[in-house]
Amino acid sequence: MKQLVLDIAPPAAPTLDNFVPGRNAELMAALYALAAGAGSERFIYLWGADGSGRSHLLRAVVDAARRNGRRAEWFDAETNVIDAAGDVLCAADDVHLLGAEAQIALFNLHNRSAAAMVRCL
Repeated sequence: MKQLVLDIAPPAAPTLDNFVPGRNAELMAALYALAAGAGSERFIYLWGADGSGRSHLLRAVVDAARRNGRRAEWFDAETNVIDAAGDVLCAADDVHLLGAEAQIALFNLHNRSAAAMVRCL
């Protein structure tokens, strides 16, 4: 009897290249530009149903920005909202789960970013 090998591996890390964009070509172009520091967008808001890929894209754009030598931060309801200053890309995931203090911190970050070089997702 020959033993069968099961090819079990962890899922691939989220990247912009392994996201299936469907009808979101414009969004993908904006995220690639943002990660490269070439985007003119100050804010990009992602929304959609559960399983639509929002978290995948947020983690992927932060990773891509870091690979491009940019400062990029990701946070969610379980991590602290960063106190960003200067040229930084911030990705906030699951904002509907943020507590009151974190909502205030994110709101303040959003307001500061309107005048600074902070880009928020």
